[in-house]
Amino acid sequence: MVKIYRIINEVWTISYKDIFGSIVGQRDYVELYDKHLYYPLKTPNHSKKEITLTKSAMIFPGVIYSLELTTSVAPNEYKLSLFLLASETTASISISFKNKKYRFKNVTSRSQIKNIPVLIDRKKLFAENFEIKIKGLFVIERNEYPIISTISNKELWEGKEKDFEIIVAFVKNDEKTVKIHKQLVIIQSEYFEGMFRSGMEETITNTLKIIDFDFKTVNAAVQFFYGQQIPDTTSIKEMFELLRFADKYFIDNLTDYITTFIPYRFSPSNIVEISNAAVASNFAIKLRKICSEFLVACFEHKIEVKDYDTLNKDFAPEFLQKQ
Repeated sequence: MVKIYRIINEVWTISYKDIFGSIVGQRDYVELYDKHLYYPLKTPNHSKKEITLTKSAMIFPGVIYSLELTTSVAPNEYKLSLFLLASETTASISISFKNKKYRFKNVTSRSQIKNIPVLIDRKKLFAENFEIKIKGLFVIERNEYPIISTISNKELWEGKEKDFEIIVAFVKNDEKTVKIHKQLVIIQSEYFEGMFRSGMEETITNTLKIIDFDFKTVNAAVQFFYGQQIPDTTSIKEMFELLRFADKYFIDNLTDYITTFIPYRFSPSNIVEISNAAVASNFAIKLRKICSEFLVACFEHKIEVKDYDTLNKDFAPEFLQKQ
């Protein structure tokens, strides 16, 4: 069983038209759509003096949160309801609007519906949209981490003999060789594509010597080229070496894969280690931003972060600015 942490940080913007101007002819119902919705929602006609707006979003396969805004008895008064549709999931969620903030901890699909009173002034809404900010940290328990899609090159893997060799000479007097199809090297990397077009010596000998990466890193990259998944046993240090390899040789598919792979394994116990590794590198800008957002979510919901006092001093100001 593994725990997967996912964060949300969204704004639901409600306009005057959403509530008061969505009547079409004499129909009893009209359809409202939100960019986060996965289905159309029916809203009662104003002649019945009631309205319901809903915003839903899937943050992970099988994990959906939903907000429902409905009219109350008194004019301008509404009720905001929070639902969580998910199994084996616990969430900490904060909802804020008009200088009011509500926090909910340990929300599950079995929790009672969370209701919040909302006052929306019709005259003010006409001039300015009403915004509801939703922030949350979801802890999802699954049997395994999700599989990240890769480009399969099974035909090459099982097909003709490999015609290119990468010689890894990271350790002095201990060279190791990884064989690969030249065609695959060209497809995967702009660097290698340019090398072959230039007619460099490596294109004639069909060999490339690498001295600044170890065998495990190079071999893992080659396995990825053929569509293999990166093993879950891969350490954070090894992942960042792979990321450095992808950055040096312009392997965008591998960069995207790792930038998705690592956040799935974020937790309060390892986020500082990952953040420090991201800061130490000069090629993990996107990952650094995701680390910052996760740290903010942990502190927003008062979740203890292991080894916070060792957070890189160059990263701390960037993180504190977002709090």
